[in-house]
Amino acid sequence: MASKNDLALAVLEDLGVVAAGENPTNADAQLVIRRYNALHEMLVEKELAYWESAASAASDTIPQSVKGPLTVVLANQCAKAFGKPRDYAEETIGMNQLSAVCQRERSQLPTESLYF
Repeated sequence: MASKNDLALAVLEDLGVVAAGENPTNADAQLVIRRYNALHEMLVEKELAYWESAASAASDTIPQSVKGPLTVVLANQCAKAFGKPRDYAEETIGMNQLSAVCQRERSQLPTESLYF
C-alpha cells in the first residue's frame, strides 16, 4: 500500500517539481492530495474505487495496483498549477488503465484491454 504522501511525491517527481530523493514543500504535496481526494470521490461515484474514502482521516492508504495510473492522471491534472503543459492523451490513457485495474480488482477477474 502507498500513502497519500507517497502518491504526492510520485506526482511531483513526474512533473519535475522535485528531484528524486528530495522532499516536496507541504503546500505542493497538499495541492496534489486535494486533487487526489476529488478524483477519488469521482471514482466512487462511478463505482470504480474499491478502496476506502480518501477524505476519511483514517484512510491514508492507496492500493499499490492503482498508484501508477493515479500518478499519471494526477500529474496531468496538477500540471497547470506547476506551470507544466497538460497532456490530455496521456491522462486519458492513465484513466483507462485506472478504470481497468479498478474493474479487475472489484470483480477479481482478468480485464481485457481495448486498443484503438
